[in-house]
Amino acid sequence: MKELLGDAEHHIIRAVVVVKMDRLCRNLADQLYLTDLLKEWEVRLEATDEDLDLESVDGITWAHIRGAINEAESRRNSERTKKAMRERAAQGGWCGGYTPFGYRHDKATRGIIPHSEEVSIVQKVFHLYTERRLGAKSIAMELSGRGLRTRSGIPFSASCILNLLTNPVYVGKIRWDGEIFPGIHRALITENQFAKAQEILAERRDNPSLRRSNGSDYPLSGLLRCVRCGKGLVGASAHGRNRVYSYYACSEKLKSGECDLESLPKERLERAIIDQIKRIFLNRKLIEGLLERVRAKQANNLPKKQAEMINYEKQIRHKKELINRYLAAFESGTLDQTLCGQRLRNIAEELKLLEQQMTQVKEDVTQNKYQPITFEDVWQAVSKLEEVISGARVSEKRTLLRKVIKTIKVHSPNRIQPYYQIPAVRIISGVAPRAGLEPTT
Repeated sequence: MKELLGDAEHHIIRAVVVVKMDRLCRNLADQLYLTDLLKEWEVRLEATDEDLDLESVDGITWAHIRGAINEAESRRNSERTKKAMRERAAQGGWCGGYTPFGYRHDKATRGIIPHSEEVSIVQKVFHLYTERRLGAKSIAMELSGRGLRTRSGIPFSASCILNLLTNPVYVGKIRWDGEIFPGIHRALITENQFAKAQEILAERRDNPSLRRSNGSDYPLSGLLRCVRCGKGLVGASAHGRNRVYSYYACSEKLKSGECDLESLPKERLERAIIDQIKRIFLNRKLIEGLLERVRAKQANNLPKKQAEMINYEKQIRHKKELINRYLAAFESGTLDQTLCGQRLRNIAEELKLLEQQMTQVKEDVTQNKYQPITFEDVWQAVSKLEEVISGARVSEKRTLLRKVIKTIKVHSPNRIQPYYQIPAVRIISGVAPRAGLEPTT
């Protein structure tokens, strides 16, 4: 349709021929819109199996009546189809459409039956989610890391995993138009497993800190950056003979296989980063030199902040004077109440914003004057880093690491370059010791 209208608009065609008008559109509003467009572009509209006159008043009126009849018939057909589909769903039959992953369409019964190659993947998804408590993104990465793909040949995504986890078809039920009916097809998982998955989903929706995307056991996710392709590294895992191996892998490599960066063992990498943080941030001479630079920067910023504060004070005084003048004009009767009220509301909003900005600038000035960062502050935080990280939830670990790490550039397993920071100031880059290669599985 878009191509036809484009040709008509550019005068590539001079006429549009249809069998009947209801073949072109079954909505009266669409019919009116199309006929007006074609008339504007001087393109004739012809029908082979019915009289169509869009030139005379009677012909146009009859075309409109016929369009309304076609629309009513289309709606009746739609209602009949929906009714028949609901009846089929109520009897447990498959209502057509896209066949869910894990099943295939059976032409003989017009139903769905388990797909021998996909059933184990569906069951694996529910196991990883309910037993190992992995999140949708982590599950997608694990499946992709094993070389598993969707029916269309692309890697699994978090949204694909969530669709699987929330589809009642896998417990032998049919969902149709917001209703759920007992199905006659074979279930792939148990009712208890499906119910447990829904409980976890609800829990993570209510409390974002429990979502596996935040709480997965990979606190360096979001900090690691592959230098070769520019994409981030994400947590993944693989099963060996006797244990599960956890590692960080380039997301582009997992997705398309186009990046050749080797994976990094999770425990070794995290240990190397934490050890280096302690060595750097507990070096008194180094940190005091860096803190001196921070204090110098704060001192340079102080006059600017003080000038900002003076400017805000002037603007606030001006706004308050304006309010007083408008109130005086209103009380003397020289200004209309409606105009005065609207203008006063606008000025009051501007004044409130200025006062908020003024408060923020005052806090910045106070912090620069009276709260300088000292080596003792840094030492106290870093000396307990390992203890805090070992006992913290993963979301807390990630928050803590982000306070001292700006980014980690990964060139290769032999060259990992972290960039550290004292709050809001990048202070050093270094090379962490080799973390090693991904274990053979």
